[in-house]
Amino acid sequence: VRYDEPLWPQQLRNRVLDSITTDYVVFIDNDIQVAPNWLDRLVACADETNAGIVGPLYLWGDGQNKPKIHTYTGTLTYINTPQGTVMTEIHDLMNTDPEAVVSQLVRKPCDFVEFHCMLLRTGVLKKMGGLNPNILNVHEHIDTALSMKQQGYTVYTEPAAQITYLA
Repeated sequence: VRYDEPLWPQQLRNRVLDSITTDYVVFIDNDIQVAPNWLDRLVACADETNAGIVGPLYLWGDGQNKPKIHTYTGTLTYINTPQGTVMTEIHDLMNTDPEAVVSQLVRKPCDFVEFHCMLLRTGVLKKMGGLNPNILNVHEHIDTALSMKQQGYTVYTEPAAQITYLA
């Protein structure tokens, strides 16, 4: 799908939502290399866990050298301060050699995954009224995960599915 006017990522995703008729939708960046069977493994995870969102093991690199982990699982932490609650995001195992931690890379629930590659349940996404168009950039993945959890669904990481973000 191509649009000539400039749109923010959430606006683009919402604009195509009505045309999606499959059980799942995957949003994926254009600077991604996918490993074999990545999509089958994401779908299997969603089917087997009833997750609302599933993300792969996110690697990053230049396409020439051995990639490192960008995000295995996303973790949110909350700190109460006199000014209010501060939420921070942690990219678990960031910059780690995946071969050094292969035994730790198991399918599990997490707080968020990223829009570099994200599988979502289409019906739940439509029931939510789409994605929040007021979040223009950067933290839309966190808002989407929190919104999916409000609908009673979990977010999972499936490291058997791997993608490399060409950062």
